Amino acid sequence: MKERKYPIYQIGAKWDQDNFKGNGTSYSRMYRDDPGDMAYIDAVNWWVNMLITPKRDGVSLIERHPKLISLHCEFVGYEAWCLGWFSHYTYNTHLTDEELLASFDQFVWEKSPLQRNLDLPSEYRDPNIGTYCLMGADDRWRWKGLCHCEHCKAQGVTRIDH
Repeated sequence: MKERKYPIYQIGAKWDQDNFKGNGTSYSRMYRDDPGDMAYIDAVNWWVNMLITPKRDGVSLIERHPKLISLHCEFVGYEAWCLGWFSHYTYNTHLTDEELLASFDQFVWEKSPLQRNLDLPSEYRDPNIGTYCLMGADDRWRWKGLCHCEHCKAQGVTRIDH
């Protein structure tokens, strides 16, 4: 099984607003090809979208007068799978479902030591191995199977929820 690995960037922001200091959010984004400086433009566009999109209460973040502290875009590396919210996804062009599950199983196995390191109190973490949040993927019983829904097909991805 020869899986392809894709460039992944971590994009995030921190801001202050009213009585909430140091709010923050981030996400990982997988690209089919290395975007170079376009990843930074994507980060700015993501922040602008965060500002203007109304939240559940109908009020946009910009109406709450946030003060941007930082906006970052960092190249993480090349991986076969990219973290989503309690899911992972990949661009699949040639692997069978069985091979995709084996690929994801291998990915989780490789990231498990990083998850265990993350689970430790910060003063006990090994700074030499880093951290990674598997969001429950290390519990195989959480896997919901591969998703090939219309939304995933439109994005050209295969997703597994956990």
